[in-house]
Amino acid sequence: MSRRNSLKDFFTGIKKKINEKKNPKQKNSQFSNPSDSSDSEQDESKLVFGVPLQDVVDREGALEETPPRIIEQAITYLEEKGKFEEGIYRLSGSIRQRDRLKKRYNRGEEVSLDEVKDENTIASLIKLYFRELPEPILTRKYTIALEEISGYDQQKQMKALIRIYNSIPDVNRAVLKWLLPHLNRVSLNSEKNKMDTHNLAIVFSPTLHIPPNLLAKMIEKWIDIVCNEESLESEELVNEKEQEKEKVQEKVQEDVEINQNEKEKKKVNERNVQNLNKKEKEKEKKEEIVEEKNSLSELEIDNEN
Repeated sequence: MSRRNSLKDFFTGIKKKINEKKNPKQKNSQFSNPSDSSDSEQDESKLVFGVPLQDVVDREGALEETPPRIIEQAITYLEEKGKFEEGIYRLSGSIRQRDRLKKRYNRGEEVSLDEVKDENTIASLIKLYFRELPEPILTRKYTIALEEISGYDQQKQMKALIRIYNSIPDVNRAVLKWLLPHLNRVSLNSEKNKMDTHNLAIVFSPTLHIPPNLLAKMIEKWIDIVCNEESLESEELVNEKEQEKEKVQEKVQEDVEINQNEKEKKKVNERNVQNLNKKEKEKEKKEEIVEEKNSLSELEIDNEN
């Protein structure tokens, strides 16, 4: 009986070891830190990654036309320390450190990027943020249109890009106002960092869902796009203004015609009154003449008598 029990214990031990190899977490589950489980169970109300831009901005209480804090912090960091780094945005950096930063942002912690010594890690963090957005920066509405626009000539491309930029939400424009000039400044230092406009467009195209040739143009001509947001109006708005203008002109013309008609009527009325007065005066004169004649006749008769 004792031999059977020992064999049973032996096989039970082997089975336990097999299960531990299959599920290594079970082995140390009794020693796990409670804080480790909180990493996987994040508070959705604090999430920054994978959340619509407007939700993040609203939660942060940012001013109008301000991007999420992570965009400001990461781009500011790279402007100061990383735009001369060779291969910036092309090299990955520390994935472990990047993911640790992502977790801290998603927990709603105050993050200081000055503690990070690797510029490529911050560049990877920016790309990860854009990659996990639930909607492309230029919105899904224009995904197909962008492919078609990429085949336009240079002038038509710029015109179309400006119109798209003007039509996307304010927070999306705020993000591009930070990202595009930053990428432009990175490209201006391509002799040191080896990342010209073309290379940056190749790297960011899959992340931003913008064809490379259009993205390169947006980086290169960013000031024409951003600064023309109010000067170039959409065709719909122009048509609306033209229609409104025509309505105003029609109303003015109508008012002019009414005034002319009123004036004509007034003139006619004045002429009618004048004619009537004239007729009245003529009538009065005739009556006076008749009275005078009658008076003379009476005098003549009296004299004869």
